[in-house]
Amino acid sequence: MRMDVADLHRFYESPLGKHVQKYLTKRIAELWPDAVGDCVVGYGYTIPYLNQFLLRAERVISLMPASQGAVFWPGNEKNKVALTEDNIIPLLDQSVNRLLFVHGLEGSEDTRLLLREAWRVLVDGGRLLIVVPNRRGLWARFPRFPFGIGQPYSGYQLYTLIEESLFTPFKPSYGLYLPPVESSLNLRFAETWERLAPLWCKKMGGVVITEAKKLVLSRILERPRGWRSRIFVPAPMPLGSGK
Repeated sequence: MRMDVADLHRFYESPLGKHVQKYLTKRIAELWPDAVGDCVVGYGYTIPYLNQFLLRAERVISLMPASQGAVFWPGNEKNKVALTEDNIIPLLDQSVNRLLFVHGLEGSEDTRLLLREAWRVLVDGGRLLIVVPNRRGLWARFPRFPFGIGQPYSGYQLYTLIEESLFTPFKPSYGLYLPPVESSLNLRFAETWERLAPLWCKKMGGVVITEAKKLVLSRILERPRGWRSRIFVPAPMPLGSGK
């Protein structure tokens, strides 16, 4: 299930939506500070977060699934949006350096197919960044807002799903601690919420954010030491110690 593109656009034009955009844009910039010369592609409804790459990346494209709908973007340039079939990324193999999912994975009816498509189009060493509703957070309980639509995930669930799709995921992080309430008082304390709430309830943020890397031999070369089975090698008995 996906939210209609008109409702998504309306949300991001609201005061609450502008805070969500500001906060998540900052988090994405922290994870991807440098995209010079890269091909950056967003899937879902990512145009609020792709603007920061327009002047840095070589190419920026926004893909929007048919069940959601599409809008023209950016307003003062040639259109960079394409309407696609659900769970399909209509790009050439190994043609993308960075792939961003926002309002994308949680609405998919076949997440594994979508992640296989992500694997196919990313270059070796390419980066995948996924933002989804947090199962433990407040936003997942309010279906009138975008992060209350679709399948929410815990950090562990998202990490496992990405790992099973042959990516090498990094440790999940959490964000968007501002309650989903459209009131001026709530928005007045937005910065306070985002600064202090992680100190008390780190895993209660509205979204889970996970970055992953495409490494062809990741399952062999990057297996953590703690996962290796222990092998007992007996030491030779010193000469003359036997009876």
